[in-house]
Amino acid sequence: MARSKTSRRSPQRSFGAYAVLGFVILLFGVLAYGIYSKNRGSAPPESIQLTIAQERIYVTVAQEYLCSCGACDLVLNDCTCPTALQTKKDLRKRIQEGASQEDLEWYLEQVYRARRVTS
Repeated sequence: MARSKTSRRSPQRSFGAYAVLGFVILLFGVLAYGIYSKNRGSAPPESIQLTIAQERIYVTVAQEYLCSCGACDLVLNDCTCPTALQTKKDLRKRIQEGASQEDLEWYLEQVYRARRVTS
């Protein structure tokens, strides 16, 4: 009498395969979320709304100082590097909170070590 060879997997073996498959799917999900959230970016500095008078102060200060990244020689107002974008956001937030032009100049020189444009 010949035995039929039917292969039945043991319940433990199939559970292990599903566990590994579930882990791989979870890992890809976490990686995809990380890549997605990194590429979303943040709001531009201009998204921080200022009054007309505050905007004048911002533009005056941003045109008087160079970007503090050290890699470019652009005026802060014209630069788009990550350091400049963070500096611009910081300036706009401080203006919203009531900082004067002198406060902003002191802040740029002391915290960001920004240099004033020499003409």
